[in-house]
Amino acid sequence: AIMDGTDAVMLSEETAVGKHPVRSVEMMAAIARQAEGHREQGLSASEVEEMLLAKQKDLSTEDVVSLAAVQMQQALDLPCILAPSRTGSTPRRLSRLKPKAWILGFSHDAAVCELMQFSYGVCPIRVSSKAWETSELMRLAERALGSKIGGRALMIEGSSRGRTDVLRVVGE
Repeated sequence: AIMDGTDAVMLSEETAVGKHPVRSVEMMAAIARQAEGHREQGLSASEVEEMLLAKQKDLSTEDVVSLAAVQMQQALDLPCILAPSRTGSTPRRLSRLKPKAWILGFSHDAAVCELMQFSYGVCPIRVSSKAWETSELMRLAERALGSKIGGRALMIEGSSRGRTDVLRVVGE
């Protein structure tokens, strides 16, 4: 499942309630870490991108902006993508493209943050309000990543129409 690009794995009830549930979880985590090191041998981001582009007439603005975000992040070698979100949809769209940078999903909604935890490469960060101040998001990004992010990041967000349609480099 990990090689196929899944975001999360879980134990079945039979395994989880056996005599050694903790050891089962530890073993699954070890297998997942090992498989994660070889994930590029599975369904790659470029293959996901090709699948999206193949359905061009059904491609949404959000899909196109997400594809552009991953390409822009790679071209500019930015350390992270900031994705403020009311629903978690934008971080999940980015996640399926498996960028080589952290996706920081910001939301004021605890349930949305919990949902984002299941998306590959997404670090959910709960913020206190619906108002996204870029300087505050950058400060939270630096704190979440445990180091300086070089002063620049990629921001993907929605306009007042509620659709993800804005992409910009922020910082410095």
